[in-house]
Amino acid sequence: MEAINFWDEMRAQITEGELSSFRCIDIVKQIPLYEVNNYDGYYDFAKEVYNIQTGDFINKWKMAMSHNSVGYCDCADHFDSQSIILNDIVTSPTLLKSNHHYFTYNLNTGKDILDFDRIVELGGGVGDMAKFIRNMGFKKEYIIIDLPEVLEIQEFNTFGYDIKLTDKPVEFKENTLFISTWALSECPMEWREKVISELKPEHYLITYQNNFEGLTNEEYFSSWEGQRIDIPWIKWDGGSKYLIK
Repeated sequence: MEAINFWDEMRAQITEGELSSFRCIDIVKQIPLYEVNNYDGYYDFAKEVYNIQTGDFINKWKMAMSHNSVGYCDCADHFDSQSIILNDIVTSPTLLKSNHHYFTYNLNTGKDILDFDRIVELGGGVGDMAKFIRNMGFKKEYIIIDLPEVLEIQEFNTFGYDIKLTDKPVEFKENTLFISTWALSECPMEWREKVISELKPEHYLITYQNNFEGLTNEEYFSSWEGQRIDIPWIKWDGGSKYLIK
């Protein structure tokens, strides 16, 4: 019942908020649907990525990492508080997190996210990860599955990025990357099974907390193949890790 009340409250607050300043809605910051904390682990990793990029790629990466004002329209102070200097660019906590997800997958699997024919993201936050991957050069099909109220924010935030939005499971397709960062591990079991049974993911970039609302995610994911990498600066809910394949 506690989990149901939480999501009901979240959906009500999002519905009552202004899309033009969605990053200022308290519940959006609290979940968070986008990252508001500047963790040293994400920042230090981004500095390492900066140092290994060369040629045209570094310019594309800098653009993908550049902080912008979408969603902060009525909150100049909040925008400034989320602006982080990284060498010669201004970035943000949510972009640092997206960068960490992206390169953790590429560097540890030997695969390139840009080589997939489709990406399906369950629980897309406000759409920042999708925008980051598009800005890095992904040109094929990108689908986000989420709650209807959150999809409205994503539609506003990803305008012009060719992101398909749905509140329903999608079917299996070869060479699909499934992304879910702290979303699959927060879903009720019935919904998880609906999504996974339809999608049948073979490649995935997942982050999950060990425990959530009485659910033991370590047990749930124990049968999943792939590499598990701790995220040591995420302490709550028994800690978090990547599951990538």
